[in-house]
Amino acid sequence: FRIERENSPRETAMNREMRLWVNRTGAPWDGKRVVSAMTTTPKRIALIEPAIDSLLQQSRPLDAVYLFIPHVFKRDNSSYSLPAWLEPKQRQHRVLRVVRC
Repeated sequence: FRIERENSPRETAMNREMRLWVNRTGAPWDGKRVVSAMTTTPKRIALIEPAIDSLLQQSRPLDAVYLFIPHVFKRDNSSYSLPAWLEPKQRQHRVLRVVRC
């Protein structure tokens, strides 16, 4: 008595496509920039450091991490106070770019 696992047709097709993709380029992102872009609200800006740290510590480093911070939050007309940790983190990680808009 022998038990064999059979792949579903969808799984077989996906595996075949992934093998072709990797064989063609080595990795899906070869030759392409991989970036992250995010924004936040004035009330939550102090809470985003763990998310930014996670992006900066990925096993495949990003080419850029853009953090878009408006001068005024239009929903309630409040302004942003930049957290003290943001500027030193920018100096430490050249890929982190804060865009004031």
